[in-house]
Amino acid sequence: MAYRFEILENDRDISSSLEVLINWIRSLSDRTPSSGVKGPRDATSRRQRLLTSANLVARNWLVQSVTYMDRTEQLFKLMTTVGIAAVFWIGFVSAIGLSAALIMGLLLAHTLNWLLNGHFYGLMKNVGRPSKRSNLSTLKAYRANIRDRLEEQPWVLYAGVFGSIARNEEDAESDFDLRILRKRGFANGLISCLFLMRLRSEALIRGFPLDVYLLDTDRGLSKLRSDERVRPVVLVDRGRTEEK
Repeated sequence: MAYRFEILENDRDISSSLEVLINWIRSLSDRTPSSGVKGPRDATSRRQRLLTSANLVARNWLVQSVTYMDRTEQLFKLMTTVGIAAVFWIGFVSAIGLSAALIMGLLLAHTLNWLLNGHFYGLMKNVGRPSKRSNLSTLKAYRANIRDRLEEQPWVLYAGVFGSIARNEEDAESDFDLRILRKRGFANGLISCLFLMRLRSEALIRGFPLDVYLLDTDRGLSKLRSDERVRPVVLVDRGRTEEK
């Protein structure tokens, strides 16, 4: 059966993703040895891994890859956070006051934006908790599926897959490094950001390690490591030289 990502078929997908998140958080605080007696060195090692993972998650939550994004995505990220925060502020202000409602609204909006418009399972892979629902077959199915979806989007100028998949070195823990170059124009920028937010939200719910960014110009590809730029798998190419 084809692996489809366009719609959410039922609430079990949401519950499953929430369960993965809860289990991961519990695992960070689980200090009980799995077997045998652990010495001081083992305990120190566990604490160091815990602190490293917590630091990585905290920095990812705070920055949310904004420094890596091109200008259009940066502005969209900022405006969506402000918009969501305003909604929370209106809901909380009568109960907890102006200042507390503002702080609470910003924290909740920032966290919601991090989850729905971020790369949660890419982060989990970096802290040693890759998604168990991702494997080689889902990577290949997603590649075919996303090609069809991108070809239907008139604002896409170029789209390519980079990294281990492009080098034919992917494994069950690989993420899907996708870069999409958009056409110019305000409407194209807004529609493309909404489209990427949908892709990231679907990836969160499906437990899929999607690493996707929107590019305003070709210069955004220079942010990839040199080994990641080798032989990209081109999904869509409508003459990106027009935008250089």
